[in-house]
Amino acid sequence: MALVAVMGLPGSGKSTLCALLRELLVKQGYADVAVVDFDDAAVHDGDRDSVSEATWKEQRRMALAKVEALLQAPPCGEGAGNGDGNDAGSQVQRRDAVVIVDDTLHLRSMRRELFRIARQCGVGFGVIAVQTEVEECCQRDLARPQPVGAAVIHNMASRVELPAEAWEPSITVQNSSRCSKDEELAVQRTDVLKHCSEFLARTCSQPLTPYIDNTAAKAAARLATAKSLLHQTDLRLRGCVGNALKTATALSAEERRDAVSRISALKSSVLADLRAVGDALSALECEEAVTAFEAAIRDIVQP
Repeated sequence: MALVAVMGLPGSGKSTLCALLRELLVKQGYADVAVVDFDDAAVHDGDRDSVSEATWKEQRRMALAKVEALLQAPPCGEGAGNGDGNDAGSQVQRRDAVVIVDDTLHLRSMRRELFRIARQCGVGFGVIAVQTEVEECCQRDLARPQPVGAAVIHNMASRVELPAEAWEPSITVQNSSRCSKDEELAVQRTDVLKHCSEFLARTCSQPLTPYIDNTAAKAAARLATAKSLLHQTDLRLRGCVGNALKTATALSAEERRDAVSRISALKSSVLADLRAVGDALSALECEEAVTAFEAAIRDIVQP
């Protein structure tokens, strides 16, 4: 199973590529291929001035939740469904099932959100970057029923962060309709789809290891270790006191009472200092404290 992010500027041909890729993958026998178009659930990042920050974040959260739901859906029968992620047949969780995200994803932080979902679900993750000349994107955008506008596209183009990190394996495909013949465009499209399907097959074969948040368990373990070290140190300090007083035979009764009082106060101070370190307390710090305590009480009991 895999989550593949198709990124590119508005008008770059992402949606067309996603539709063609889904059609090809179904023909190749993939159990299920669902395409999640973020345009249906969230506004473009470059168009955020038209909505509130809270609204934009909520729209993206809903789109991401839809992706995660598809990846986590239990098996519910055969069939590829209609590919929009809204029918039961499109939620068959199998090794060769694929969820394709159609979004601009021009910022690395956007792609990282998808990577985290893929890792949590234990599926493969990859990025297909669709590159098209900015002016061609703007021309295509004009033909849309609801164009985002050239200003938005140019703004995105100036901020694009191409995949470069180890966690986002990727391929880049050039998408241009500026061919002299229809045959040349058909050949180009066939080559692009082949390249994408081969990349997707590799992605399916390389599932990520799910991330397990054991922060709380680690904190509890550190605290238990610190408490254990503190207890052991307390016992060692008591032993040091006993040994020191056994050897203090030359002290008078009054001197002995004074020594016991001073040693008791010193021991309490040492333990308080160690306790203040918290769960970061180390065995080395405890050992150094015991050594210093031994030296201090020797000075106290000496006549």
